[in-house]
Amino acid sequence: SEQQQPGQGGAVLCRLYEEQQAAHALRCRGPHELRAAHARSVPLLSRERILSASRKLLVGSALLRRLETLLAYVLLMLKEPQSSARTKAIRAISGVVTADPSTLELAGVKQAVHLALSEPSIAVREATLDLIGQHILSQPQCVPIYYEAIVKRLGDVGISVRKRVVRILRDLCLKEPGSPHAVDACRRLVSRVVDEEEVQKLALRAFHELWFLPSSGEQLSADESAARCKQILSVSSRATRQSSEWLRQLLRKLVTPPAEGRASLKEHATVLRVCG
Repeated sequence: SEQQQPGQGGAVLCRLYEEQQAAHALRCRGPHELRAAHARSVPLLSRERILSASRKLLVGSALLRRLETLLAYVLLMLKEPQSSARTKAIRAISGVVTADPSTLELAGVKQAVHLALSEPSIAVREATLDLIGQHILSQPQCVPIYYEAIVKRLGDVGISVRKRVVRILRDLCLKEPGSPHAVDACRRLVSRVVDEEEVQKLALRAFHELWFLPSSGEQLSADESAARCKQILSVSSRATRQSSEWLRQLLRKLVTPPAEGRASLKEHATVLRVCG
């Protein structure tokens, strides 16, 4: 009833869950026991209605009213001197964002994420990029908020951090290939062709997926090929003298015939088809 306290309502919900459990068990036994179950005084609710009732009870609970306070305590952990504690704080924030992705738009979370991306621990920076990478594609309004902070990490001293940035930018380009961020991301990714071998290979694979792999089917359609060529030209037109050299190196590596492997030869044929 409306006069029930949250604790009393929770007890009622527990009884309803028990009733449903018992009803399910009876259905597995036979029709005789099932007829007896209809005589129960407490009505059975569907799972959806029980969840709805649970949410309504939670809205009025003291716990929900303290969620922002609890999140503030987690954010304060990012000031702990031990990097392991700060990494755990980022992972805790990631759990909150998983439950409610709009948390990324809170002022306190935005400030904490930007600070965490600039802090001295590689583990914390990598965990922060994992947090952003897991959720930013489902929250396109957050791309402008975090984009510049992400691309700055392309020059990070940590190889694992740079690799994580490459993956995020690749996913962003695949998700919105026609967006201004996609062209800018490709332009910045070109610089990774002179990076460490691990990062270089990841960047080459990213460009192969972005520019030469068909989104579906065995071959690129004419429209897909035209769109990929347009993006290549857009990246080229915005290149500086240094990045133009990087772009030449990138395309040279992509069009060079592979040493061996049937799959590699097939990929190379796709590259030549687009470039041709």
